Amino acid sequence: MGLRRGTDRRRHPDGRHRHRRRNREDLRVAARTAVRAGARHRGVRLRVRRRGGEHGQAPEGVADDGPGEGEVGSIFVIGDVHGCFATLEGLWQQLPFRSDRDQLWMAGDLVNRGPRSHDVLRWARSREEELGERFQSVLGNHDLHLLAVAHGVAPLRPKDTLADLLVDSAGDAAIDWLRRRPLMVRRRGGPAMVHAGLLPDWSLDEAERRARRGEAGLVGDEASSLLSLYAAANGAATPVDLAADTATPSARCRAAATGAELAFDLSVLSRIRACDRQGRLSGFSGPPNEAPPGQRPWFERHTGLDETLFFGHWAALGLHLGARAVCVDSGCVWGRRLSAVRWPDLRVFQQPRVD
Repeated sequence: MGLRRGTDRRRHPDGRHRHRRRNREDLRVAARTAVRAGARHRGVRLRVRRRGGEHGQAPEGVADDGPGEGEVGSIFVIGDVHGCFATLEGLWQQLPFRSDRDQLWMAGDLVNRGPRSHDVLRWARSREEELGERFQSVLGNHDLHLLAVAHGVAPLRPKDTLADLLVDSAGDAAIDWLRRRPLMVRRRGGPAMVHAGLLPDWSLDEAERRARRGEAGLVGDEASSLLSLYAAANGAATPVDLAADTATPSARCRAAATGAELAFDLSVLSRIRACDRQGRLSGFSGPPNEAPPGQRPWFERHTGLDETLFFGHWAALGLHLGARAVCVDSGCVWGRRLSAVRWPDLRVFQQPRVD
């Protein structure tokens, strides 16, 4: 993929980029100047989880030009949309997106729970037509659930809002487009993105290998079987647990075990939130401080991230700007806000839900 191009950026001895430090200093100066001048501003008030647990407000009156005026440009990463199309449009209108150089990434769960999933997919496909490889969207668990329902291997759930995609003939093209989305995006020398997270012992290289294997399975002849196993993987703590639940005798047992490992990889990339010291998953979805004994956020267990990893999926965690792990799910579908984070300066843009 073209996204793996490297860039030549000189670092300070402490590991930070010169241009990142310089831009942050410029932003602080601009903010102080605007406040002294009593300027009126149009920014959205932000309360975000920052490094060290601090909360802050986006400085109003700050110039919108992002860092990195060169060829590569900035990356805007949008969190879980969940069919909230009007909110997505409102956020998009706020972004200082430079169509000649910037990239747009979406962290998955484009569909379901909100009212206009099909419109969100139309919008995303249009952005891909405009931007080419500078647009990327990964598969989330709700996206994979839609694929499983479309393949006839999972039922619609009472809270699903997917009927328009499943009954409209135009929905077939949208679903086919969705199943060809990656499970992981990675730009060499820059950030990476998955929907949910990684196991603690997965390096980014290992996660990418597993993601590519899963992507091939989703467009291959055994896609229905894989999606059926993925649906069964909900709640499985390890691949062995899933294989035990789905295995059948003799050769079919071996095939189920192999498929279970693949489905479990998909489950990790699209569902993980917390895990124990051994990397076993839990179905916990609440805020981190309410996790069961022994369960901690996956990114606290993971010590090997050498690049920034963007993820969504965990609305109860909320917007989290960690040193290497950045959560962009701020609970839009639950009546809160849809967020975008700009890389590399990690400036936050938000739109309250309006759907």
